[in-house]
Amino acid sequence: MPRMKAGWLGLAGGLLLLAACAGGPGPTSQQWALEYPPPRPEKNLALLPVALSVARLAAAPPYTSTAMVYRPQGFQRATYTYHRWLIPPADMVGDLLARDLRVAGGLRAVFSGREGAAARFRLIGGVERFLEVDGPAGARAELVLNLSLLDRRAKHLPRRLMFQRQYRAMVPMSARRARALARALSRALARLSRQVRHDVRQAIARRLARERTRKGEPSPGGRR
Repeated sequence: MPRMKAGWLGLAGGLLLLAACAGGPGPTSQQWALEYPPPRPEKNLALLPVALSVARLAAAPPYTSTAMVYRPQGFQRATYTYHRWLIPPADMVGDLLARDLRVAGGLRAVFSGREGAAARFRLIGGVERFLEVDGPAGARAELVLNLSLLDRRAKHLPRRLMFQRQYRAMVPMSARRARALARALSRALARLSRQVRHDVRQAIARRLARERTRKGEPSPGGRR
């Protein structure tokens, strides 16, 4: 009887030890986000009297979650174990593009996809690549966006589609680390954002100019 009691006590102690180990604090996942200064408002820029909405962007399957993806070698993909994006990449990219278009000026209003505002012009698209690419010369951050600008006032698709373009940037990373990936992808998006802002404004300005020409209206001379 005493030996049986001692055996039960030993088993109970072992179970308690396993429970304590299982419930103890494990490695925590760090969260990262894209971050770069907003553009400065452009001076002497003619105000286009229109609104633009930036739709919530889609993402290719590897980038729909908050996993931080990298390519160790050809045909292989992996993710950082204890590092995640704060929100899915497409949401970060869309929010920052809307912010940059709004801050840079030149349009009467710019709305993000979450605001759900109806605007004549709409920027849609998705994130095709958003990852670290490792190679013999080091690591690079690769960002590829596919974006289209639509005029929702046009009735037929050929005229409604103002442009459909791919934007690509490759930025060297200082190290093969999550922080370096977040920093390099931030620089990549800042670079692409400048191109997107220029293309959107130019396309809208040309569309409005052609409409004024058809109506026989003079071009606006005021600048803001």
